Order: sequence, then C-alpha cells, then structure tokens
Amino acid sequence: MAEEYDMEDIDDMDEEFCGRDMSGSESDVDEYDYSNNKISDTSAAEARRGKDIQGIPWDQLSITREKYRQTRLEQYKNYENIPHSGEVSGKDCKITKKGASYYDFRLNSRSVKSTILHFQLRNLVWATSKNDVYLMSQFSVMHWSSLTHKKREILPFLFLLSPHIVSSD
Repeated sequence: MAEEYDMEDIDDMDEEFCGRDMSGSESDVDEYDYSNNKISDTSAAEARRGKDIQGIPWDQLSITREKYRQTRLEQYKNYENIPHSGEVSGKDCKITKKGASYYDFRLNSRSVKSTILHFQLRNLVWATSKNDVYLMSQFSVMHWSSLTHKKREILPFLFLLSPHIVSSD
C-alpha cells in the first residue's frame, strides 16, 4: 500500500528541518556552520557530491524529495491573479529538452534573508545582474553581491516607520 501524504504533513517538513537538533548527525559538520550558529551555504562542488542545493537534509526527513514533489504537484494549487492565465501562457512557451543543461548552479547562500514573508516573494527580490541581488530585509533595501558574498544596506526605511521628533533648537 502506497504511503499517502497531505500538504499539512509536507508543511510540517520545514518545522522538522528547522527545529532539528544539529548536534546528532555526522553530516551536520558539512551542513552546519558552528561559528555562525546557522546552516551553511551550498557550493557547486557540494551539489555535485549530492548535497541538496537548498540544504534540505532529505535523508533525515520522513518524506523523500520525490514523494514531496509528487504530493505538492497533486495537491498544491498555484495562485493566479488572472484565472486560467497559466493555461494560456503555456501556448507561448517553447518545448525544452528534458535532461538538458540550461544553467550552471554556483551557490545557494543562506546568509541573506528577506524579512518580508509573502507568497509572491518574487516581487520583493530583484536580481539586476548575475552578480547583484536586492531585497527587503529589516526595514531596508539590501544589496548582496555574489562576487564578495557580502551584504550592505542601500536604503533604510526604519525612519519612515518611527515618529519624527523635531527639536526646537
């Protein structure tokens, strides 16, 4: 009898991964950056050796990557601003060859996080070139460079959220 999963089980996967004890596995050394107390980035070399590019430890979860994807495709309905727009847009798409290489993975950095959580996150992260990423984080527009792996504040918005006190000097 095939195992059945529903989206609630799959949604719990993130909690299972994020809340796990990082000290109990030999592979934790590769995936966990003890100096920063966080999960480490994933490089192209690590991905070639089989590490998931998002850093998801599938071998430690109660569901396989394949089963998760299958269940998500069957049960998750993508949000559409315009009803049936996905069906219409498919007519304009070119057929791609399965198994072909369309891009090379370089790095997945977990050091920069958008603090605005939204189901349309694509509107809150901008890649203006192959080396520059802009995002909203902690009431600021931040820039992250794929060359230096450093982030810097570009435009702070915190002052817009707090009351202005003007001195009478």
